[in-house]
Amino acid sequence: MFLLSRIKPGFCRLSFILAFLRLGAHLNPAVTLAMAVVGRVKFFKVPVYWLAQYLGAFVGAVCVYVVYRGLICFLILLIPTKRLCVCLFKTL
Repeated sequence: MFLLSRIKPGFCRLSFILAFLRLGAHLNPAVTLAMAVVGRVKFFKVPVYWLAQYLGAFVGAVCVYVVYRGLICFLILLIPTKRLCVCLFKTL
């Protein structure tokens, strides 16, 4: 179990590196703009990439909310508002 907990983050990072280098994936709008400025992406594609990136982030946020909805509602009732952000965004 200890070995798996050490290997899993490495595979996660490796998959992001391979996706970026091999497939040209850029998941950040700032990276998309920088790649357009350098000439690796045509400028007319930038708004399409940005739309896809923002929609992907929104869908990801909705998925996280759906998965953790019960915990979020429980924390809202249990914890005062000031400490709520700390509890929601720390690793459980």
